[in-house]
Amino acid sequence: FSRYFRAFFEYFIALYYFVYFVVLARYLITTEEAINYFFRLFVIALFICFFVGFLDLFLQLLYEGRESFSRQIFKNTPVGFRFHGLAGEPRDAFSYLMLSLGILALRDIWKDQKKLTLFWLIFISTTAMLTQSLSGLLGIFFFCFLLFIYYLPNASLKVKLLSIFFVLLVVLILFINVTMSVRLTRYYVEFFHLYSQ
Repeated sequence: FSRYFRAFFEYFIALYYFVYFVVLARYLITTEEAINYFFRLFVIALFICFFVGFLDLFLQLLYEGRESFSRQIFKNTPVGFRFHGLAGEPRDAFSYLMLSLGILALRDIWKDQKKLTLFWLIFISTTAMLTQSLSGLLGIFFFCFLLFIYYLPNASLKVKLLSIFFVLLVVLILFINVTMSVRLTRYYVEFFHLYSQ
């Protein structure tokens, strides 16, 4: 019974997310005050996520061999030395951190300010790398690939050179992240043995 209940419950969760974040947002976030309130709460939630995630990593360094905060409230499922904050799954934390960059950029456009500085770009990107999420790294790879296909052909020479530099920098960062992570290195090694059996 529990097996079928969980399957239907997943559909309910997906429907809840759609109704709450897509349908209700059109009716709840309609005024300037409501939009500013949303941005304020989002930043507070982001800082709490950073605090919990880095506290977890710090405690693991302090007490070697200690299991990390569980990814679920009622199940003791540790994720190892990976940032996950309040997101539970590290791969969900990666998506949340990338979303936070978009939300913070949107806030700057809305308020006509520049609070999303280079420091925050580097800090959030570094935190995303600490999730050691392979799916997140693949997402960045495909983003760079699509950037080349759709954006670069119509861009100026200066933008093309900057984009190529940016992509090469991202590839270097991804390579360093993979080589420094035992988990990601294992994925890399096993990939070449996948079809050799």
